[in-house]
Amino acid sequence: MDNSRPDLSLILKDSFRYGSSAKTPDHTSNIYLLGYPITHSLAPVLHNTSFSAQKRIAIGAINTVFIRRDDSGRRYIGTNTDSIGVREAFLQNIATKKDLEYGKTKPALVIGGGGACRSAIYALHRWLGVNEIYIVNRVRSEVDDIIASFAKLISFHASLRFVEDLSSAQELPAPFFVVGTVPDCAPQTQGEITASLCTRELLSRNGKKGVVLEMCYHPKIRTSFLDFAEDAGWTVIPGTEALLWQGIVQQILWSRLRVRQLRPGG
Repeated sequence: MDNSRPDLSLILKDSFRYGSSAKTPDHTSNIYLLGYPITHSLAPVLHNTSFSAQKRIAIGAINTVFIRRDDSGRRYIGTNTDSIGVREAFLQNIATKKDLEYGKTKPALVIGGGGACRSAIYALHRWLGVNEIYIVNRVRSEVDDIIASFAKLISFHASLRFVEDLSSAQELPAPFFVVGTVPDCAPQTQGEITASLCTRELLSRNGKKGVVLEMCYHPKIRTSFLDFAEDAGWTVIPGTEALLWQGIVQQILWSRLRVRQLRPGG
């Protein structure tokens, strides 16, 4: 394995050295806090070390690991809470049910081609009811892989469309739900420049504006994309909202407590 990446199977076998471990009240689970991000590129490592990954066919990325015990022993379960973070960021911040229903009738847009993009696509279709999703990304091959992955998911029926160039973007109806999943960096390559132009074209239309979730929040919450979307009249949700709900879900998985039990004095 690359020396820059930890061997996750060894980490979980040596919890006292690499993380924190605690028993839940029913003594059936352990909690592990890992200090290294479990990214899209590391998902195959987890699969190869006997991890069971929920939604792995479509999302293919893991950001949370927890343990469950049963008669067969200890099971390492890898899952992804990004999709729930995306869902709750929208549901908790959209003012009216009417807007949620309206969003189901319009295309959505996801910017990027990594694990967060996949999670956003899953959430937009599975929980927000969107049936057409545009993907803007600097590299077409990444989008082709995403489309192929979702084609294998029996329960996924949305149409995924790569927005290849500015002329294609100009011909498309405006989206309503938008999720940005790329770092806050000025475009450098031709692919990045084209992706930026396509995004700005789709968000600059006249008429009813929708809701943008900007997943990038580091090193600063107010990214250039967030500022652009606000200036164009969109309602913008910062990525810290999704992060908050990811954390809540992770605590539920690790502690096996319900939400009200996680509250002080609950």
